[in-house]
Amino acid sequence: PAATQAELARIARAHCAEVVGPDEASHVVFGGDEDDEAEGGEKEFLTPLAIDEERGLALVHWWYAPDSQDEWIDASRVTGSPEPSHDWTKPLESEKKWRVGCRFVRDVAVHNEWGSEVDYELEEPRRARKRK
Repeated sequence: PAATQAELARIARAHCAEVVGPDEASHVVFGGDEDDEAEGGEKEFLTPLAIDEERGLALVHWWYAPDSQDEWIDASRVTGSPEPSHDWTKPLESEKKWRVGCRFVRDVAVHNEWGSEVDYELEEPRRARKRK
């Protein structure tokens, strides 16, 4: 809807992003309010970044939070191992652009900084909706 597009554009511009067409964009935003609710819900998810076995700590990234909120927590709270290193500032090789949900932009207003795209990346490509 036009109101959602206007809201997202306002937030993006307020945080120094340029709003351009999909052919020029580095990030293409899809979805609506129903997608925002489905992305996170009330549960908190994390990704382990590093494990310090000697101190029993794990460095974790909380989904839908900016990287500045990564923190060390008790390793017993973490399942899984850190993923192999990947430059998360770039989309996976198969992607030329980041394809993210609306929440990616809305959370900028919440945290006053851009989040990690991989938290918001859409798994299945969506077709852009055409206006009549």
